[in-house]
Amino acid sequence: MSESDLRLRLGLWNAYFLAKWALFAYGALQVWLPGNIVLLLWVCWQPQHRYARRLRGLLALPAALLLLYRESWLAAPAELWSQLRLLSQFELAYLFELAGRLALPLVWMVAGLCGLLLLRRWLRLEPWVFIGLAVVAWLQWQPQSAQQADPLVLNLPAAEAAALPSPDEWLEQFLVEESKRQVKLQSVSAPAFDLMILQLCSLSHDDLALTGLDTHPLWARFQWRFSQFNSAASYSGPAAIRLLRGSCGQPSHNELYDPVPGSCLLFSTLAQSGYRPYMLLNHDGKFGGFVNALRGNGLAVRAEPARGVQPVMHQFDGSPVWPDGKLLQTWWSHRQRDVDEPVALFYNSVSLHDGNRLLDQPRRDSSETYAQRQQSLLDDLNSFLDRVESSGRAAVIVVLAEHGSGLRGDAHQIAGMREIPTPAITQVPAAIFISGLPLRGDPAISIDHPTSYLALSQLLHRLLRHDYARAPLDAQAVARDLPRTTAVSENAGIAVIDYAGEPLFRDGSGRWQRLSAANSD
Repeated sequence: MSESDLRLRLGLWNAYFLAKWALFAYGALQVWLPGNIVLLLWVCWQPQHRYARRLRGLLALPAALLLLYRESWLAAPAELWSQLRLLSQFELAYLFELAGRLALPLVWMVAGLCGLLLLRRWLRLEPWVFIGLAVVAWLQWQPQSAQQADPLVLNLPAAEAAALPSPDEWLEQFLVEESKRQVKLQSVSAPAFDLMILQLCSLSHDDLALTGLDTHPLWARFQWRFSQFNSAASYSGPAAIRLLRGSCGQPSHNELYDPVPGSCLLFSTLAQSGYRPYMLLNHDGKFGGFVNALRGNGLAVRAEPARGVQPVMHQFDGSPVWPDGKLLQTWWSHRQRDVDEPVALFYNSVSLHDGNRLLDQPRRDSSETYAQRQQSLLDDLNSFLDRVESSGRAAVIVVLAEHGSGLRGDAHQIAGMREIPTPAITQVPAAIFISGLPLRGDPAISIDHPTSYLALSQLLHRLLRHDYARAPLDAQAVARDLPRTTAVSENAGIAVIDYAGEPLFRDGSGRWQRLSAANSD
């Protein structure tokens, strides 16, 4: 076989394979060796008959694209199709913004491919394709061999590592155990305080660290803060459902859409305890059937109107977004004036959602205004706590996030994408503020073990059943021995678990992978 024959047999396929090896080295692609070996041998084959050569090309191109899709971090086909259908509801400006985030890596890739085409005139690329394949095979084989030969790869004693179930078995055991857990909220005859749960979209500890607003004065005002709270989801609908079903253990993603006993539904139990439930959103709640999901999970009330408050931004689908501060303060004024019985408010804010555009700055991308919008939201919440506190009315306010923004991005997904629910996205702020209730003990308690919605429900239950007329609330006792929940997060077909202290994720095809350091921070 001559040199010219070998170049002819690979041709432009050199660029395909070399680009793949580069993406693998960057962590943006997982290489399936058997498929690549078969494809490489197929494109090396040079049949004599011209119709056979055409057939080779016709079969190779779709096979290469399907192989590339399999090796990407994209969702499973059904889920990807569902997401693509949602894209039709996005504003054109947001689609351009997303395209812009892809522009830089695409520019580098195109530049690299052009460079390879130029090098073909002076440098044989085929040997580098095979060398790259050998290097990828060695890199993939090494950790597998090490894990088989050395059970200490997970930093565990050999006996413990050998006894570990597989990740699939571990996740199944977790879900079975969670299905047995429940906080039984006992009804009370006369609730002693108003309860307001403020759920925020697109805010994680990682986002706060990125903007530097993790030191905002708001965070110093809470009596209890969860430092390792896992939202278990990276999209709004599932996160809201998990909150509303938080009186029971953590279900799988698919089970979120199955019926549950009424005792699991937080707001149903609150209504039985004498609370009047309210729903307040700073958006219309139509996208993704968000309002319908709330109503189907124990919050069977209509959303409160904006009452004359004007929108300050448009969401990614063009719908209006109202200012948090004015909306909450207007509702609070109405509550003080017109409602006698205790109220339980569910408030949802999308002010930080990716793709939002400020009406007074319509040409700025949402990524450019994220820090500004985050500052405004935290300022509004701080002012709202001031207003509630100055009213003298007994109140408990829960502030927690649905998920992070993913604005930092990582090797597996561009900024703003949240398909893989990494810890940087699902480790979110969650805190509780009380006002007008007698309290003794440390006024600022950090709950530092891994928790999720069950621990939040347990703490609320303890606040609800305490007799404040007989004794002040013991802040330390309320936070003692709250339920632990190992960090497990899911989207459709994708799961991220804390497996013996190491974050693993299962992609849409069911394969388990280690998260890179960038993803596990």
